[in-house]
Amino acid sequence: MTDEDALSLVQELRRETAQLSRTIRERDERIATLEERLAKGRARLRDAERRVNSGGAFARLFESDEDQLDFEVRTAWALMTTPSEKQTRPLRPWTYGPAFFDTLARVQGIKRDKIIEVIVHVLTGRDAELASRELHQLRTGAGGDDAPVTRRGGETCWRVSLQVGTPSARRLHYWQRNDGSVELSSIRLHDDFRP
Repeated sequence: MTDEDALSLVQELRRETAQLSRTIRERDERIATLEERLAKGRARLRDAERRVNSGGAFARLFESDEDQLDFEVRTAWALMTTPSEKQTRPLRPWTYGPAFFDTLARVQGIKRDKIIEVIVHVLTGRDAELASRELHQLRTGAGGDDAPVTRRGGETCWRVSLQVGTPSARRLHYWQRNDGSVELSSIRLHDDFRP
């Protein structure tokens, strides 16, 4: 091997060493970036787990009670209906009555997920098909002959079971509005006939 060949080989080895050093440096930078992203992802996961453990998968994702419940209802509907049912079982438009969120906040002895499931049944019309919902017009008293609860314009208040066969079973009361929409009125105990 001549001196010229040896010099050429040394230069080639230096170029390869420099390239390897650049590759290692780039790899180390990528690893540092990925470790940072992993740490942020773990922090988000811990935050989500805290939310789930503190009251449900969707606990306080929105500031307003209305926005929060709208989100939970739409999400439950999306999960409860098949793709083909989404066309035939859309959510009817709905609003909340003035007492709804107060009664929702006070209700005990039933999971929020169950309330949301029944709201989806009401908004898709399934409440009329499911015997377990025990759908009927809300009456002014406990008797079957008592008059139904109505309001100006002829709108009728309906009552649907959230629970069956439990002491003080909870009920969802809602108004069937003349325009076809639903106004969620309140959540009451079995013997409470207020709309």
